[in-house]
Amino acid sequence: MIWLLGSVLGHAQASDDCREIRKIPPGAINLTMAQPIGTPGKYCLAENIESPRQYGIDGELHGSDQPVLDITASNADVDLQGHSIIANTSDMSGIRLFPLDAQGRPAAHISIHDGTVAARTDGAIRFAFSEGSLLSDFLTMYQGDVELADFAVAKLKRFTVDQYPLTEHVIDKMKVRANTGGGSGVGGPVGIGMKGSHNIIRNSTIEITDGHAAIYLFGPGNVIENNTIIFRGQSAFESAAAIKLHQADGTIIRNNDIVIDAPMFGKAPAAAIALVDSKGVVIENNRLRGIKTLVKAWDDKSDFSIVDDREKSR
Repeated sequence: MIWLLGSVLGHAQASDDCREIRKIPPGAINLTMAQPIGTPGKYCLAENIESPRQYGIDGELHGSDQPVLDITASNADVDLQGHSIIANTSDMSGIRLFPLDAQGRPAAHISIHDGTVAARTDGAIRFAFSEGSLLSDFLTMYQGDVELADFAVAKLKRFTVDQYPLTEHVIDKMKVRANTGGGSGVGGPVGIGMKGSHNIIRNSTIEITDGHAAIYLFGPGNVIENNTIIFRGQSAFESAAAIKLHQADGTIIRNNDIVIDAPMFGKAPAAAIALVDSKGVVIENNRLRGIKTLVKAWDDKSDFSIVDDREKSR
């Protein structure tokens, strides 16, 4: 890992002063991964990077929860330049951001834009993210273990909305696909999962199949705008939705196309947007297809306003 983090320092400087991201040389590790980002700066993906499915004598091999691209820094702009990061290896995600940077501070100001990120059995983009908001979420995650679920809920309740760091991440002009292989047994991956405040997801297409949420955000003051957001297949959790927000006070969701493509007799999301402990959420001029219920609050702490083209509000 030390070699991996240090290798980023040797990236060639491109003509527009961005550091090229390429595959780690074959044989250096047993997985196909990109050179990691460990210092601030501007980065460009120089080639498509796809981790293949792997097989051994006992069947399919797994990626041990590793991402194709790891980020352990703040203040990094990642231009995919139309290229793709694809995680086909089982249990590998696309892009992962560590919660803390090299200085031990919350990782902040990461921009990912102009490309594709996909994962076959896992989440696509995970920024300091671990999922689970409700008791029912944790009961599903821990296969009915009440003691573990109660402990997780109690731990979550100790965290307040003012404790989220100012992260200001941006996802722009991206195609994001998660759990493309499908299957509810995977355990509820997400397309984009983030913790932090004042992040922006815009001008992108985000898809999840048989998962938890296409976009799942913890923290206040976010903006989700001008996207196509697609939930395919069945819900892995009771509160699954195309967009799920937790402690997301003041978040704005506007001008998105939200599509629910669930099987006729399967377990579809209860609503396009799920809210947990989120106050003052503004939902404006979004267009629905495949579902009639726009938003559901899963507790008595959440409140929201809806503004559509006919200026209806709630």
